Amino acid sequence: MLDIIQKYRYRILLVLVVCIISLGFFLNIVLELSPDKVVPILVSSFAIVALFLNALSFEYTWFKNLKDSQGSRESLTFNTAIDWHKSPLKDYIIKIVVSEPSMKEFFDPPDGEKLHAYISASENIDLRAAIAGLFNYLETISIGIEQKLLDEKFMKLFYEGVIISFYTEYKFYITYRREQIDKSKKLWVNFTNVATRWEVEKEAKEAWISLNG
Repeated sequence: MLDIIQKYRYRILLVLVVCIISLGFFLNIVLELSPDKVVPILVSSFAIVALFLNALSFEYTWFKNLKDSQGSRESLTFNTAIDWHKSPLKDYIIKIVVSEPSMKEFFDPPDGEKLHAYISASENIDLRAAIAGLFNYLETISIGIEQKLLDEKFMKLFYEGVIISFYTEYKFYITYRREQIDKSKKLWVNFTNVATRWEVEKEAKEAWISLNG
């Protein structure tokens, strides 16, 4: 509707001007009002029309900027999502999956200290870089989600399983890094915030489905 009004705004303005001038003639000639009474009415009418058009122009500009912003957000979200299938992320995942058998003993039972020592060894430098690179990426997209720069609904469809899975599997290692190595609770904090929130929402959804079958 706003697009149509904006497209024909000059024609609308012309019609309104003609109507106001016609009103002036009607008041002056038909009703025989003196010019000093007609002129203020016409001036007020033109002022109202000007205010209306300004308000309309502002609303149209706001709406257009909103649509442009949404388009940019959707484009950024899609491009970010498909990065998962590109290098270096694809290479990180391959390296981690290939190394899982050799890391199994550190996950059951979970031992953050031993896992950190293992991936810190010189011969495992590529594995350490892969794990750090993966979690840095997940932290980055989580920041985008938290700051609403990325569309959470779309990202959740694409990444819910990935984020919850890696959080669940590496939670003990993240805790160890925060407490013993980095000495900071802020390490990958946006990633863990999104992961825990999505995990709670997923469990609630599954519980609701289970109850309502």
